[in-house]
Amino acid sequence: MFKSPDFSRNDVVQPIRQFVGKVYETVVSEKKIAGGEQTKFLVGCPSGWSSEVRHEYKEVLQHAGLGQVDIVAESRAAFLDARSSGDLGDVRQLTGAVLIIDIGSSTTDFTPRSRTEGSSH
Repeated sequence: MFKSPDFSRNDVVQPIRQFVGKVYETVVSEKKIAGGEQTKFLVGCPSGWSSEVRHEYKEVLQHAGLGQVDIVAESRAAFLDARSSGDLGDVRQLTGAVLIIDIGSSTTDFTPRSRTEGSSH
């Protein structure tokens, strides 16, 4: 149920709110993040979720305490992490389209990205 896209169900929403709320409370109290509007969150979701479901997920997370939150495909989040950590080397050498594959414990996400999509170049 934890990754169910059915946010009309209380048994889906409540565990997410409780978990996210507790994690948020812990990292703020341990001063790992500033919290409030000073912190922006990037949260992954299954690539197949529609923009409507992503918006509902965002609202659930905001009600759990995450003020500024953006929802991205998990595979996109994995790509962003790999890019920022330097694991991809010189990303300027990536040409054409890129297929991002995120294999999780119970799901596999595929997200194709063209070179121009989301690019600041």
